[in-house]
Amino acid sequence: MRYRLAAYAWRGCMSRWFQRRFGPYPMDDWYEFLRTYGVEEEILHGC
Repeated sequence: MRYRLAAYAWRGCMSRWFQRRFGPYPMDDWYEFLRTYGVEEEILHGC
């Protein structure tokens, strides 16, 4: 339970705080960066 709180609840709380303060993450800019520099993302589960 402590792990889940630290790993997920805290991150979600901070994400909401940052979005209220700075607005939504600029995903279009992120994808443009990935394309420009040839970066490929890979989602890993269970780490």
